[in-house]
Amino acid sequence: MVYSHTEIMVVMGYGCHLTPVLKEYLDQAVAYAKSNPHSIIFCTGGFTNSKTAPGVCEAGLMADYLRQQGVCNYIIQDRDSRTTTENLRSLRQYADLRIESLERIVVFCDSCRSLKIRLIFHHLFGFWPEIFSFDITQKWQSKVIQYTFSTPLDLFGLYWPIVEKMEILVRRISITRK
Repeated sequence: MVYSHTEIMVVMGYGCHLTPVLKEYLDQAVAYAKSNPHSIIFCTGGFTNSKTAPGVCEAGLMADYLRQQGVCNYIIQDRDSRTTTENLRSLRQYADLRIESLERIVVFCDSCRSLKIRLIFHHLFGFWPEIFSFDITQKWQSKVIQYTFSTPLDLFGLYWPIVEKMEILVRRISITRK
């Protein structure tokens, strides 16, 4: 089925537990969605925590919360992706197949990942997304790791597929240990 919607609102996933910080992030997405009821919502994030949240995927958790808050937009769940690059590749594939007149993509994400998302998005789509960033990552140590290790690794993976494949493998292993 091809949709005539002109905007996709992407909500990047950050965990399989509805923490106060995640609720605050999602409440901002709820407000945006309610003021843009014709946007398609694309929730990203797979099953990333098999020990403390077995059977729960980030996309499903977020979609359920949006619905509980009264969001009526059409919601797509990308339940298979585990990395930022996989999330955005899945979005690209969806947009190419299902949207006939796409004009705008808005991405809700963690502030310390916004640069990485912006760069990967531009590489995959050829234009810059509109970013709404929120301070989800609380620990400064995690932010440092994100900026100095994760972002460069993801960007290298765009040009050297073996790096992305290794990252996905490591992520898959770490998910089974969480």
